[in-house]
Amino acid sequence: LYKLSTKIPQFANRINKQKAQTLERIQFSLTQMIERQQNRASLASRQSFGGLNELSYELANLMDQLQNSQSGSGSSSGGMTMQQMIEQIQQMGEQQQKMNQQIQDMINDMQGERLTQDQSQRLEQISRQQKAIRKQLQEMQQNGGLETGDKLGSELQRMIEDMEDTINDLRGSVVDPILIERQQNILSRMLQAEDALQERDEEEQRKGAVAEDPLSRPDPSMSLEELEQRIRQRLNDPNFTPFAPDYQLLIQQYFELLRQQQVDI
Repeated sequence: LYKLSTKIPQFANRINKQKAQTLERIQFSLTQMIERQQNRASLASRQSFGGLNELSYELANLMDQLQNSQSGSGSSSGGMTMQQMIEQIQQMGEQQQKMNQQIQDMINDMQGERLTQDQSQRLEQISRQQKAIRKQLQEMQQNGGLETGDKLGSELQRMIEDMEDTINDLRGSVVDPILIERQQNILSRMLQAEDALQERDEEEQRKGAVAEDPLSRPDPSMSLEELEQRIRQRLNDPNFTPFAPDYQLLIQQYFELLRQQQVDI
């Protein structure tokens, strides 16, 4: 994996980090087995399997990115519009908030006691929910048309990495204040990302609204008759605010003066 990371620009550093963490957990698990520390060995084994699953997912995702880049598929073919991104991150925020509440409810039920088998299964289910949200974020990061160095893209990446830590903790049945704080930070960043997308959408709409009117700079080759015809069409267009009769009379007089100047010339 390290050799591949030196040859493939898209190879994320987090893959090597995940590989190192998984290797450490496997070694720790083996050590605990040798020392017959059953509980510790069981926990370390679950964390190891979770790390292997995450590593497999990251490599599969990397292969998809490489295939997409080779096939020439970019934001123009599979990209998301700004409105789609806003709607999707709103849905993810609602899902994240519900999931955080589930974790908090579990902690309240535990009251410092050891996890039961049912609670461990619930944690595994929650970890799958977090994994699904993370996958949506990764798709948004890839298809959202975000340029390199974009602040919003960096925030999405931070959320993805935090979610990876959460998935590993949940699969290892690690439920502590650090997990709760991390989950709140994820939700907070998600809401901030939604606000940032809303601001970008409004900015794009403002730019479109103040676009230059094609009548403000008529084609130099346009004749007086053509210009007058276009303005009359605009006056009769119901999509535009109608001019008062006095203004329409002034416009008519303006064109009459222009025609008179042409005759005098």
